[in-house]
Amino acid sequence: MSNTKVDNTSPQFTLQYCIDMVKTIYENYGSSTYLSREQMAEIFKVSPSNMILKVSACVKHGLLDKRQGDGYKPSNLFFNILKPLSENEKKEAMIEAFQSPGLFHSLIEQFKGDKVPSKKALETILFRQYDMNDKASNKAANIFLKSLRSVDLLDDQGFLSADKVNIGNDDDNEDDTTDVAEEKDSIDTPVENTPAKQPSSNTQQYVVKNDVPPVNIHLKGGRIAQLLVPGDVKKEDLETIVKWIDLLKESYE
Repeated sequence: MSNTKVDNTSPQFTLQYCIDMVKTIYENYGSSTYLSREQMAEIFKVSPSNMILKVSACVKHGLLDKRQGDGYKPSNLFFNILKPLSENEKKEAMIEAFQSPGLFHSLIEQFKGDKVPSKKALETILFRQYDMNDKASNKAANIFLKSLRSVDLLDDQGFLSADKVNIGNDDDNEDDTTDVAEEKDSIDTPVENTPAKQPSSNTQQYVVKNDVPPVNIHLKGGRIAQLLVPGDVKKEDLETIVKWIDLLKESYE
């Protein structure tokens, strides 16, 4: 396989899904409040861990601004889509958001002026040129093509318009790596618009039934972290755990 020098992590949700998600956040908390993933999880009535890949996808597309220590809020780019001054501004903002992830940026540059390959052919390109495994290349191809159809970049023959593409990737949008375990959500699952809900003072506890005792990890200051793993844990399971930990590290830097 070729080692293409690009961040080959794909957003795990489509551009339209991310737009709908940030719209729900905006409708609940407005445009100026920075929210933690825990607060956003309460809006959608899911666990905080369920929000990791979703928030990462929104940041990759430039729809959420991240401020260290404060959290996330809707970006100016998002409002160019939601409340555009003109239809042209909305189209340009959609294109900018679509090409913001490093992987999509690279694919657009590779295909601009040419016919976009079929899903099967794109999977092969991702596998061969971007070192993705079969599962990751399948999902990345699906999300890329589905998001591509939501922006005004293809002509009637399926060619990617070079005139409409203005390649300009912002590395700050590459907030999290997302080549981790799949979530249950389909990429087509709509984001429900739930009523505003203030954060609860009580943290919900998620209990995992397990006969194996937790692994104690000693931290500085006499603190202890615990890792729960199933009794039949395998090497690939531990690799998945490591990827999740690497992803979580990004939130505390």
